[in-house]
Amino acid sequence: MSKLLLLIFAFASLEGPARGGNLLAKPARVPFTDEDKDAVILVHASVRIQRQCQDLFVHIADDGKLLESRTHIGDIATSHTDQFGLQWMHVSVDLRRLPLGATTVGVTLCGAAVFTKVVKAQLKERLTYTVDNIRGKLLDPNGFAFILFGSYIYGVTTEVERAVPEAEIPFGMNWIGPYLSEAKGHTNETWTTILAFLDRCEEMGVHVHYDLHQLATLPDTPSKWQLMETEIKTVMNHPAVAAYYLADEPGGNGIDPALLEKAYDFVKGVDPNRPITEVFCCVDPAKYINSFDIGMADPYPIPTSSPFIITVKVNQLIATGKPFFIVVQSFGGGEIWERQPTPAEERAMTYIAMLTGAIGIQYFVRSPGQFPYAETSWSECRRLSLEFRELSSAILIGGPRVNVTPSISQILATGWGERVNGTWVVAAVNVENSPVTLPLPPRRSLPARRALFPAAVDVVARLPPLGATACVKTAYRFPPIKSTQVNPANLLANPSFEQVTSPSGPDGAYLNVPADHGSTYLTDTRFSVDGLHSLQLTTPTKGQGFTVEPFNIRLDKDTEYELTFWAVSRQANLTLLFSFSDLTPACESPVTVHCVHSS
Repeated sequence: MSKLLLLIFAFASLEGPARGGNLLAKPARVPFTDEDKDAVILVHASVRIQRQCQDLFVHIADDGKLLESRTHIGDIATSHTDQFGLQWMHVSVDLRRLPLGATTVGVTLCGAAVFTKVVKAQLKERLTYTVDNIRGKLLDPNGFAFILFGSYIYGVTTEVERAVPEAEIPFGMNWIGPYLSEAKGHTNETWTTILAFLDRCEEMGVHVHYDLHQLATLPDTPSKWQLMETEIKTVMNHPAVAAYYLADEPGGNGIDPALLEKAYDFVKGVDPNRPITEVFCCVDPAKYINSFDIGMADPYPIPTSSPFIITVKVNQLIATGKPFFIVVQSFGGGEIWERQPTPAEERAMTYIAMLTGAIGIQYFVRSPGQFPYAETSWSECRRLSLEFRELSSAILIGGPRVNVTPSISQILATGWGERVNGTWVVAAVNVENSPVTLPLPPRRSLPARRALFPAAVDVVARLPPLGATACVKTAYRFPPIKSTQVNPANLLANPSFEQVTSPSGPDGAYLNVPADHGSTYLTDTRFSVDGLHSLQLTTPTKGQGFTVEPFNIRLDKDTEYELTFWAVSRQANLTLLFSFSDLTPACESPVTVHCVHSS
């Protein structure tokens, strides 16, 4: 797979917190690498405890050996407030005495003791996905934060299942969670199918949420650990594998937390380079606090409840202090779910999850021809994926979350500082099945506003009751970002991809139909030279990706023109080919772009 970000064209005529009373602790990152000089434990203590006790101890929990001598709270200079308002102190510890994998670390303050997992790994290029607990984000192996969007699938044994990632990646769905785990392990034939699936996902830039839950929840026997070791070692060097899925609703299935904690330590001992997830339905995630790096919840409220019930599970996940994503319902028609969600309900559940702090969405479930059986509902999920891709610049990289207080109680809203130009984005959801008018602040305080997604109902209008339980609007930017750096002599239409009439679809160019249908073109708001956007081109197969043909420009005879572009590659020595079809003779110009790694 080659992945390229075209930033601008110019064609110009010249760990999870452990909890003990009012004390919490978690690692700043999972994993730490052996290149880190100082590992950092994040500690939160109530003001009352800080006033009463000043000496904090960090030690290896199993034998009490000190990692650090006592730390005086008054000497801790670095701290931060997370997006949910908790103040965390940063305490350095020495990694040199820790083995690779997971180590239980204890934190003691004022008689209260809490425990967390510190994971140490060897840095492996393109294989290490990092949980950043300071920013509350998941980072890819290049160090870039991303909003994960995708779905479960039931397996990879059928052509229909294997085709799902290719069908969804053009809509920005970058995450897939196939049910793969087997209690007896896999046959050679199955392994061939799984590895081919992983290869194809890697080519397209799809992150695979690798399932281990059938093995991880088996009783503690030597054969279980042997099977798990074989499974992990078979896939641990594959760059498509982003995280390990350790448990599926362990509370509802009566799984002992100690068993999952042992499984967590075992996985980290074999492959410490990837985060571990668990999904919870009917238990407080805090019960399993030391066996996952990223939390998940799967409330399925339709049609018996309101989408707003998602906030109950969100609050439990927030209390763990770990990043989380939500499994949004996209099925129905059987068991206790009489019908599937409507498009408006898909939108409500997704926005509620993201507005309350989720790092992404994994819909349950995408099974073409089965779930969702109404393509209108799945079309809405695709649209939401593209919308949140457009919002990445604010949610991932912008300033802190902005408190937005609607004048009407049935509106849930939040905002994010934008990463450029001092703007901010606000999104709102009507969580009840009744129309509402939401007035915005007067124009003198917010001089301009623009709907990011023009097809949405305007926020100041009366929202019609769509679906059975909820009405939704989308997101607005205050004020609109203006492109100020483009050379006025630039002859191209939309040269830096700032004009995006539809989410993630760049205006002002023709794009061909590539031979490899896993090729994608999507605007990216995380990177830019001018304004907010760049264009991301992904080419799984050499010579079979998209080509971009800018809107026609007139070239005058005997006039000298200058071509300027900015590009970033995530693969070494990627070659771009520029051709000028209207010139005689034809001119082609290859340009090599070297790989750029983030720090």
